[in-house]
Parts: sequence; structure tokens; C-alpha cells
Amino acid sequence: MKISVSMITYNEENKLEKTLKSVYNWVDEIVIVDSYSSDKTVEIAKKYGAKVYIEDWKGFGKQKNSALEKCTGDWILLIDADEEITENLRDEILNIINSDKIEKNVYKIPRISWWFGKKTHEKDSVIRLVKKDSGKYNEKEVHEEFVTKENIGVLKNSINHYTYVSLEEYFMKFNKYTTLAALELRKKGRKFNLGRLFFEPIRNFLKIYIGKKGILEGYYGFLRAILSGMYGIVRYSKLYLLEKENPNILISRTDKIGDLVLSVPSFSKIRNMYPNAKIAILVRNYNYDIVKNLPYIDEVIKIDDYSEKELIKKIRKFNANIFIALFTNKFIGKLSIKSKAKYRIGPYSKLHSFFSYNKGVFQKRSKSIKNEAEYNLDLIKRVDGKLFYNSKDGESKIYLGESNKKLAEKFYVEKRINKKLKTIVIHPFSGGSAKNLTIEQYIELIKRIKQELDINVVVTGGIGDKAKIDYFRKKIIDVNYFIGKRSILDLAAIINKGDIFIGSSTGPTHIAGILGKDIVAIYPKIKAQSKIRWGVLGNGKVEYIEPEENCKEKYKCNEKCEYYDCFSKIKLEKIVIKIKKIIDEE
Repeated sequence: MKISVSMITYNEENKLEKTLKSVYNWVDEIVIVDSYSSDKTVEIAKKYGAKVYIEDWKGFGKQKNSALEKCTGDWILLIDADEEITENLRDEILNIINSDKIEKNVYKIPRISWWFGKKTHEKDSVIRLVKKDSGKYNEKEVHEEFVTKENIGVLKNSINHYTYVSLEEYFMKFNKYTTLAALELRKKGRKFNLGRLFFEPIRNFLKIYIGKKGILEGYYGFLRAILSGMYGIVRYSKLYLLEKENPNILISRTDKIGDLVLSVPSFSKIRNMYPNAKIAILVRNYNYDIVKNLPYIDEVIKIDDYSEKELIKKIRKFNANIFIALFTNKFIGKLSIKSKAKYRIGPYSKLHSFFSYNKGVFQKRSKSIKNEAEYNLDLIKRVDGKLFYNSKDGESKIYLGESNKKLAEKFYVEKRINKKLKTIVIHPFSGGSAKNLTIEQYIELIKRIKQELDINVVVTGGIGDKAKIDYFRKKIIDVNYFIGKRSILDLAAIINKGDIFIGSSTGPTHIAGILGKDIVAIYPKIKAQSKIRWGVLGNGKVEYIEPEENCKEKYKCNEKCEYYDCFSKIKLEKIVIKIKKIIDEE
């Protein structure tokens, strides 16, 4: 039967020739995947008839699988560039593959290690002889393993493993391997622990010096044990730096559309603080499309798609170092604890929050002394104040998809909306969190706009507003109506093609703001719902319409309030005047 050698290389000129000499005259082919060696590695490989493939480095497991796939032999000998096949082992391998009765398809081969030219007492057995298609390597960053479902045999004779010729060579590879090992720890979900930093070097030293009999090797055995201990220190130190400089950050914003839009600058800011971090956002399903298009977000988790148990499992898998709750309730507080993040940041405002967050910020948002976006940024600042001030501000921007833009373009064409005229987009509906004009007031407002201005009008609504839109259609014929049935970004695209937006304190108004539209925003004076707390973000002009009455309510509208009907007294002509003002200032 044919036998192939599978190997990967990178700058192996000092050892490769010994390896190839031990196999070239009895195997049928030698396959080498090289990662752009800058020394004579490729030249040496070709001297011994190897088929050399030059490929970018993809990691040990992936690189070895690439070489494995290119082998054509019935059997494959998996060897490293620092290993040597002894004559006795060669004869044993040939006897097995040429036998009429093959007992196993995968074999481990004992390996004797040599350090600094000295034979050690360290021995291990590794899978090195396999039948083609009997398995493949896993994708670990370092210390990759051949994975198979076959029963594994063990050969009698050994490979010589020439690890490091000198201290210089050791330290040349030391930095690379400790970095890869730290990355592998992180991939597994392992987090930095001061105890491990202290005990692992001791464990590694004893493992080599006592367990691997380094004590019998004199100075070189002691040196090998010391270096192994140092490897443990550096590996965990690099894990610590990875967590500090490139943390996994999980941000939760699970309330309404407007709340999420006002959180976008915080999402962008944390990316500016940690350019190489992995950032995930917890959102409600209806907000998913807004966040998924943000280029600085790596993952979006829709909490409505999971049971509580499944959601906790999903969050745990993310392996967060930092959990930030921009909005909190008992459930979000529970998720922050279950995330096992080292730093849990959220607003200290409710009883549960003091138990949920270990780096909280005292906030009483209902006092409404600043915009919601600023409250959010205060929480981001708590992660690292110095980084916060030294990084550039987050952007206030959302991104429309091509399908959203095409839908809006098609709508404007099919409705024959006059491009020579300005277009006002009016969203009369809200989720009920803030007071709004009545439908009848909006109908009257639209009639006045049509009477006083030569302008296009588009009335928008969501799928839940269909009945109300139908009512509008009966009352006003000469305007265009759009019902968002698919994605919130479809509505955003319709708004984006308009020139002026009119709406209450609701999600679409905040979308219009972050899209840079000119806006007439209709807001209550109730303290917790006011423009101070929920004002629009964006570069467009914003004109606010508020009741003239000096409302004294702090949290919500109260039927007992003497100004309860204040919105019914808003003069619609004031809104028309604001629209004219915006147009005149352009």
C-alpha cells in the first residue's frame, strides 16, 4: 500500500533535513504545507522530492488538516519537522501497512524528547500513523490533537523528538506559543485567576522535575522544569492582558425602539475604547435589525428567541469579561450575575441593582437632568474612565440595508411622489409611553399642511396600526400611506427619503433624528417624559412642540391633573409654523 508523509513547516531549516532523511527513501510521497518560510526550508523540502504548498497561517489544526487532505496515500505518516523516524520504527510501519491482516486504522507512536541535544526521560505517545480518512485534527490554537472514532493501536518503536537545540531557539518560539496558548484558554472560556497564576508554574515545574524525571537529568532537567514553570506564568499573564485590552463585552438594552436608538452612541463608544474587543448586544426581537447592521457589533442576541435557561446558556457561552446593563430590571440583573462577568455595570436605582452589579453607577433617571444618551454614556465611562476620555466619541448613526433602501425607492416611485416637492413624513402613533396628539388632531393637522403648503405627505405606521391607517384613509385621500410589515429599517428607509419628520416622543422620531432629518417633535412636559430626558439625537434641525401649561407631574400623566387635557389645547397652527420655519431656514 502507498504511504504519504504529512507535515507543516515554517523556518525549519535547522531540523528539516534530518527529518526528511529519515523518510524520503521509503515513503511514496511527502506533502508539506509551508507558511511562507523566509529561510531555506522550501529549498530543503524540494531537495527531497516533497510536494510543497505555500499557504497563509490558519492555526496548527487547520494547517495540518490542509496537508492531510492533500495526501494521496492509503496510509499517512503524520510527523513534525523536528521529529525523526528511527530505522526500527520504519521497519515496523512498513510491516503494518503491507500486512494482509490490518488490525487497526490508527496508531500511536511512542516519542522520546531531546532538549538542547540531550536525551530526556520524558516520553509520550502521539497519533502518527493513520489510514486515510480515519479522522482529522481539531482546531485548537496550540497543542492540536488528531481526532478519530477508530480504535487506536500503539507501536513498539519510538520517534526521536528534537524539541529545542538552544535557549535562543526556545525563546524565539516561546513568545508565539504562549500567545497561542493564552488565546486557546480564552476560546475555552477560561478566565484569568490570580490563584492559577501562582499555582500553575509550581505545578508545571513539579510535573517536569518530578513527574517527567527531570531530577535525573542534572542541570538540563532543572532548566527544563524552570522553563516549563515560566511558560505557565507567561501564558496566564497574557490571558490577563487579553482580557484587559481585548475584553468580551456584553451590553444589554432590552426595552423599546427609542431607548435603543439613544444607546447607539454608547455601543460605538465602547468600540472606540476597545478596538479589538468582542462586543455583543442583548435586544428585543423588534430591535434586532437596527443593531445587526452596526459595523462595530460582533454579535446580537435576541432575548425573545430563548427560554430563560437557554438564554443563560447562550450568555455563558459568550464568556463575557464585562456586562453592561444600560437598562435594568430584576431579570436583566439576574442575567448579569449568571453571565459570570468579572465586571458587572448597571444603574444603581432599584433594590435588585445593588446585588446585581459590582461596578454600578448611582442614577435616578426619573429626575431627568440630562438626555438618556448621556445616562447611558455614564455607564460606559464606568468601565474605564481614562480610556473613555482618551477615545473618540461614539457616532450617532444607524445603517440601512440595500433591501430597505430599494423598498423605500419602490414605494416613492409607485406612489408617484413628486421629487420636485419636499416630503413630510408623519408618524401619528406611539407605544403609549408618552402622551400624544389624538388621531383627530393629526387628521386636522394634515389637512392644514395640505392647505397651506405645496408639499408631499406620507403617513406611516406599523403592522399593529393598520386599523388606524384605514381610518386615516377614509378621512384623507390625497396623502400616501405606508405600513411597515417586515423590518423597522423599512420604516427608517421611508423616513430617510423624506425631508421633514413629524412625530411624538416615540421610536420612529428617534430614528428620524439619528438619520439626520429635520423634525417637529411633539413632547409632553411631564418631567420623566420631557425633551430634556428624551430629546432627539442627530444633526438635523429639531423644533419641539409642547403644551403651554406648566405641568407639575413627575412620572406620568394623571387624570386628576388640572392640565390633564393639555394636549387637546395645542394649537395645530404652531406646528405648521414650525414646519414653515424649517423650510425657510434651508
